[in-house]
Amino acid sequence: MHSQIVFKIDKQLKNSAMAKARAQGVSISTVLKEATRSFVEGKIRVGIVTSEETPTTSTTKTWDNAKRDAQKGRHLSATFSDAKSTIAYLKEHAR
Repeated sequence: MHSQIVFKIDKQLKNSAMAKARAQGVSISTVLKEATRSFVEGKIRVGIVTSEETPTTSTTKTWDNAKRDAQKGRHLSATFSDAKSTIAYLKEHAR
């Protein structure tokens, strides 16, 4: 029994993939089937890759200040073991 998967993909990416598959003598369908099989067998891992953008000077300074404050124990919220003590703390420190 066979099943069909339908998904949207950027047209330029699709065309490039089809051209590369054709150049290697296979169909895009074969490429996708093999990629799916490899994924299921654990041969391909998929993850989220964050951008490699460098943070701005302002952002870096903010992070450095926050790290320094945390190391000194400043600007940290209290820790709680249950909801009741959390609510009591919030009521006591409400502005």
